[in-house]
Amino acid sequence: MIAITSPSEPLEVTPLSSSEWLVSDAALAKNEGVGVVAYVESRFGIFELLELDKPAERNYFDSLGAAVASIGYSTSRAA
Repeated sequence: MIAITSPSEPLEVTPLSSSEWLVSDAALAKNEGVGVVAYVESRFGIFELLELDKPAERNYFDSLGAAVASIGYSTSRAA
């Protein structure tokens, strides 16, 4: 697991395979039972981001860090 934290959005990145990751918020999991907020998949060096609160939208990045940093869900749900 990789922890990526900022004062406003503490996120954890869990690898599913060498090219797939789940991004979750532990505080959200504590309150709602499910903390997964996004899924990232890498193909041919491009990282595709699917935010679970925006299922019809896909965004593409050149790194896993850039994909995770762009996640824009509201942590107010976790408060």
